[in-house]
Amino acid sequence: MTLKILEFAQEITMKDTPEEAVSSTLKAFIEQRIKKYKSDIKKFERKYGMNFKVFHEELGREYDLSWEHEKDYLDWEEATTNLKYFEKSFKRLGSYLVVQ
Repeated sequence: MTLKILEFAQEITMKDTPEEAVSSTLKAFIEQRIKKYKSDIKKFERKYGMNFKVFHEELGREYDLSWEHEKDYLDWEEATTNLKYFEKSFKRLGSYLVVQ
């Protein structure tokens, strides 16, 4: 089963080897995730006019603990955490890439 998936990835991406196909696909996926989380973070920064750290400090003082603020906090924290994870993953990926 695994070999068929690798061959299919090679066919779809039109790369010379299955390794190049997987490398290319993984790189594109990570780049897409980074772009998404950066966009999410910018949305919250525009909405509140501050970065996550300041919002964290102001939540419960300047911003009441409403459903909207708490949900935004959780979503913002998730975006921040995931952005860091995928940026680190992208750096790690560099050492594995067959084609850059």
